[in-house]
Amino acid sequence: TDLLETPLSGTWNLADGRYTGAAENDFRHHGQGCRIRGTAVDLFNLDVIPTSFVQISATLATASQGGFVFDYKGPEDFKFVTLSVETKELLLGHHTVKAGWVIDAALTNPSLDSTTDYTLGVTLRGTTVSVTLNDQAALSYAYNALVTDGGFGLLARNGRASFDTVTLKTDDP
Repeated sequence: TDLLETPLSGTWNLADGRYTGAAENDFRHHGQGCRIRGTAVDLFNLDVIPTSFVQISATLATASQGGFVFDYKGPEDFKFVTLSVETKELLLGHHTVKAGWVIDAALTNPSLDSTTDYTLGVTLRGTTVSVTLNDQAALSYAYNALVTDGGFGLLARNGRASFDTVTLKTDDP
């Protein structure tokens, strides 16, 4: 946890060699009658030049959604990749105040299970995002702006996500 800042949201605990984030149950009104459950975000203490290559991988387990935030500019402006056991999908998307949670690419995987550890990886270079699941290519997407000019970190959504080994690489000296 030395590479992580003070958590931005949710509750984060280190126990039994795992770092677990739990989304707060702070329901917020988002439009008429609609509610969005909180998230747990903890950013890495890392600043890179925007043209840098960044690669993040982690072993994680979740019964809801767990993964990474990147290009994080604030609690209502970021991109994400999550392993969603609740919907049996790997999700890549972005969040804004106006649009909320937007899925840009998804891959269905009916075998996702809450009791299994998965290795999730994301590679960020320029405007391109590439995602791996258990070291196999899974998703990629090209945005219309750099994806490395904001913060990077861990994400739990709609519940808990438990992270084991986390690796962060960059070519920025």
